[in-house]
Formats: sequence, C-alpha cells, structure tokens
Amino acid sequence: MPEEITLIAQVSDLHLDDKKSAEMGIDTRANFLKVLENIKERTVAEIVFTGDLAEKTAVGWFFETLEKSGLRYSCVPGNHDDITNFPAIGAGSGEDEYYYARGIEAHTLIFLDTGRASVSSSQLAWMKKQIDETDKDPVLFMHHPVIDCGNTYMDAAYPLKNRDAVYQVLRETGRDITIFCGHYHFIDYRRADNIRQYTAPSVYYQIKKIGGKLETEDLPIGYRLIKIDGGISAEIINVI
Repeated sequence: MPEEITLIAQVSDLHLDDKKSAEMGIDTRANFLKVLENIKERTVAEIVFTGDLAEKTAVGWFFETLEKSGLRYSCVPGNHDDITNFPAIGAGSGEDEYYYARGIEAHTLIFLDTGRASVSSSQLAWMKKQIDETDKDPVLFMHHPVIDCGNTYMDAAYPLKNRDAVYQVLRETGRDITIFCGHYHFIDYRRADNIRQYTAPSVYYQIKKIGGKLETEDLPIGYRLIKIDGGISAEIINVI
C-alpha cells in the first residue's frame, strides 16, 4: 500500500509590523497575505510558523487571519515573539516555554522553543525522551539553526547559544534527524552526522549569507514546502 503524502508549508520570520518596515518600504502584512494565498492554492495539510511572527500590534490580526483561512497551523516562538500571545497547547511545555510534539505517519514532529536563543536543560531532556520513546523518525521545527551555516554574519552575531549541546544530544540518539528552522533570513541546507537541516527564507526580507556585516539581499520572499511520504523532501516556493 503506498504511503500517504502530507504537505506542510514552513513559513518563517514574518516580523509583522516591525518598526523598521516602513523605512525599508516593506508592507509586512501584505507579504504575509501573499504567502497565505499561495499556500491556499496547494493541498497543504498544515502551516508551521518557525518564529519571529509579529509585534504586539499585529499579533491579534495574525491569528484572526489564520483562523479565517480555515487552514491548520502550528507555531514555535522566535527571539522576537511573546509566547503569552500564542494559542494554548497541551502537556509538554513549562510555564514560560512553548514546546510540544505529536505523531504524523512514520514521523514524530517535535516543536521546540528557542525564543531565548537557547534550549533549556528541561526542554533538552524532554526532547531526548520524545526521540528515545518512539520508533518514528524525528522532524524538528525550531527558530534557530543547530548546525553552523558557514562564514555568516548571522552565525557570528545571533547563533543558538547552546547549539553544541543540542547537536550532541541529537547526534547521540543515532536517529535520522531532520530540522526545519529559520532565523537567518536566507535559504540553506546542511548535513552533518545523522542530522539534516533546512533553513527557510524570510517573509520579511532576505539577508546575505556570506559577509561580516548585516546586509539585505535582493531576493524574493517565500516558504518551504515539505513533502512527507515515508521519506522527507522539501522545496522552496518563491512568492513575488
């Protein structure tokens, strides 16, 4: 019997109503609506937002727009997010953290909170337990990349502070781990040991991958379309 195909849209770094958007000439809400309309044209089962979603002025509008769309969605926080504005979730998270997991076909989806630019020791232990207690291949959604993305300004200035510890736990599981993340505002793919990492583009603006300072890149906004059908594949969808 053939595997059921599930499509997930990973959307990252919207920065709705960011204070710099006006001077940059970027309408962040319009960008989000363009991406949402593009996703609606596909048979996507769910949207996963991997952090840096909205300023306080846009949080209500963001979640209201998603509810009206009728699409299923999940979120993880980024370093610009306030989790008190996020939808309630079940057991797993601590009082000041937002993480959870659930199964999907042959995979376990694990949603991590790196809003403080680290993974707490309690969350790290919880993550290891989730992986150890299932025979399904783990798929992690988080804001910060774990694997070093090369000689980049973002890696030097804004990395996951304890990524070596996170990497070690993931490597020692011996499992086939797939990570979908954002934060860096550029497209990247890395593989190290048993870990594959996909970094998504931003729905706000893109950043030059190589360089010693923060510079924008004249590239389109977009998202990753993830296909799960026994294995995992992903492609970038540009939105003009």
